[in-house]
Amino acid sequence: MKKTPPFALLVLTLLILMFVFVPSALAATPQDIYDDYADNLKLDGTYTPEELETYLNDPVIHQYGKPDIIDPLDNSVRQSLKDRPTFPFTGFQLLLVSAGAIVLIVIGVVLRRQTRRDHSA
Repeated sequence: MKKTPPFALLVLTLLILMFVFVPSALAATPQDIYDDYADNLKLDGTYTPEELETYLNDPVIHQYGKPDIIDPLDNSVRQSLKDRPTFPFTGFQLLLVSAGAIVLIVIGVVLRRQTRRDHSA
């Protein structure tokens, strides 16, 4: 019976962890949104509705930010949240489901091969 090398298992674990944690690490923070607007009084970046909602609910920015920046930015964010259509799912969710399906198929193939080898021994 052939064992999976520890290096391959480590690489697989790191890839799975990367798919789980990297998207949240790359999300814009409320401070990023504030800084983007403070730079030239308009939002140049592309932000998800969740990131904009997080900005609106952030007490630190609203406590310590400049009122002449926060008030128009809040209005702009609220307006952009009103204008965006809501979809039942996003492309990221489709990617996540597809990745999960692929992982389950690979696990199934590996388990099936291992059980066939065990019976023949």
